[in-house]
Amino acid sequence: WTAYTLAGLEDWKQAIAVMPKNFGGIAGYPEEMRVPLILTFAEIALRNADVPLAYQLLDTLRPEISKLPLPYASYWNYLAGEAARQGGEPDKAIEYWTPLVKNGKDDLFRAKAGLSLTKLLLDQKKIKPAEAINTLEGLRYAWRGDELETLINFRLGQMYIDNKEYLKGLTVLRNASTLSPGSDLNKDVNDYMIRTFKSVFNNDLIKNISPLEAISLHEEFKDLIPPGEEGDRFVEKLAERLVDADLLGRAAALLEYQVNNRLQGDKKAEIAIRLAAIRLLDGNPDGALRSLEVAQDTLDKLSG
Repeated sequence: WTAYTLAGLEDWKQAIAVMPKNFGGIAGYPEEMRVPLILTFAEIALRNADVPLAYQLLDTLRPEISKLPLPYASYWNYLAGEAARQGGEPDKAIEYWTPLVKNGKDDLFRAKAGLSLTKLLLDQKKIKPAEAINTLEGLRYAWRGDELETLINFRLGQMYIDNKEYLKGLTVLRNASTLSPGSDLNKDVNDYMIRTFKSVFNNDLIKNISPLEAISLHEEFKDLIPPGEEGDRFVEKLAERLVDADLLGRAAALLEYQVNNRLQGDKKAEIAIRLAAIRLLDGNPDGALRSLEVAQDTLDKLSG
């Protein structure tokens, strides 16, 4: 019962650790206890990628499928599809999940199957990324609460990122990060957000997105900017992207903040000189002169 309780709390690591080794005694339990126990143990097995054990457990209920209450029958079909997927039988998984999605009357397993089926069809190249995104956008409102809502938003955010829609993706991921605070899934979402944000700047992906999106990424996700030199480089790359787009005033404002608040020494002088050049391009010679004075004052202090 400990594993069953932990699974109910979505503590799958601990549930796997205390999973019983022998299930013989369950056969004698009343149906209202036996069925949910078997289904939960099958899910724990699949969370541990133990497909043979999951099949063994599910097969004990196979003769009863037509007589099971709707939630249990839906649960069984969902798990059978997952066992097939993990077992390398994607077409069989699709057969189990499609009726749950199209005709299923259980909201929970319609959403679970919808999420799993969408990912599988995308992996099998049977649908396009845009179709997957549309499906998951609908699923966001099909089930609210618990780990499933977090997971739907997580997958949707990842698909937007894969589709190079970084602002949309990070916005959805931020929503996902608020849904399961303190959980392992929450940590995975936050780690993915940070990696994605860094990749936009470290891999120069910012050159391929619109200036408006670049500015919005900076403004809405400032908390993801790393401290120190790495974060300073991010801002400099953003400023150069804005210069390329002839948004000179916005670029100058970013670098002015850096010079006045974050930078020291040679780097401060270097960026102040670059700021002066941008201000000249923007028709602001007085501002350029002020920036050059800051650069000269900084260099004088370093030399003297």
